[in-house]
Amino acid sequence: MKTGVMLSCLGIGVLGLTACGGAASSALDSYKPATVNTPEDAKRWAKNASAPNVYLSSTAVLGITGLNGQGQAEDTTCPKRNQDGNTLWLEGDCTDSEGRKWVGKARRESEAAGSDTGRFVYEGFGYEGTDTCGGKEIAGKWIFEGVVDVTGTEEEIHFDIDVRTDFTGPDEDADCAVSDESMAWDYTGTVVEDGSSKNTWSGSGRVGSSKIGVATVETKDEVIDMSVCDSEAISGTTTLTGGSDTVVITYDGATDCESSSTVQWSLNGEAKGELTGVSCASAGSAPAWALLAWPAVMLLWRRRSRDVRGGRGRRRI
Repeated sequence: MKTGVMLSCLGIGVLGLTACGGAASSALDSYKPATVNTPEDAKRWAKNASAPNVYLSSTAVLGITGLNGQGQAEDTTCPKRNQDGNTLWLEGDCTDSEGRKWVGKARRESEAAGSDTGRFVYEGFGYEGTDTCGGKEIAGKWIFEGVVDVTGTEEEIHFDIDVRTDFTGPDEDADCAVSDESMAWDYTGTVVEDGSSKNTWSGSGRVGSSKIGVATVETKDEVIDMSVCDSEAISGTTTLTGGSDTVVITYDGATDCESSSTVQWSLNGEAKGELTGVSCASAGSAPAWALLAWPAVMLLWRRRSRDVRGGRGRRRI
């Protein structure tokens, strides 16, 4: 049974807690510097390292459980759940209706009953399963470790993430060879809502993959307003630094809204023109536990676009 362990490339993103010695920092320190100086590399990083995309990616696994409060969990009995006051525990050691074997633990510690703020903790939480690649069923796993802290109000949310994910599974870009990879996010950011369809995102930190390296990234005032442009951010910038090179992505949906999701980019201060296919993963409002994303973080770093099972639904962001 296909259970969504194979990953390819969708443009969604992540968040990370800046914490010395946390789950993310040791992984990021071990990665090589990212290459950002070609159009292909700039596009890949632009799709993955903006504040809303960073916010979503580190919580993608939770979409499968339905903890976001939107959409439906595929199986409400596995992972196992236990509510203790304001803390909701998730525990593996079970197999869900899609054939995924869940492992580890996770918990959501709400600041108060019904609160959107608090902390989510991964403790080796994730699942093992199989996917079809090249006509073969290949085993894999997807595991999360780390902490997401969310504070603030309904109007202004602050998020801090220190998260690492480890993935083993088939890589369709390498003739279905089994690949061991990791990703990590050490990131702090904010999202401000105006009460309608407009959100303004900012954030900074480090984002990386064992395959393509680590970059220092910063998003400034990335404005998403679906009433103005539903295919790209309408204004703001994301700066990507890898090695000695710096790329600036400029969002221009307010003046150049295109279905192909275009942005402008520059390299080391020199304008380079337009990139296509750089959309934001978020839409609508953004309560703190915006935990539903396409459940495959490693998709971010592969080239081909391929749906991964695990439940799509409405996002809170």
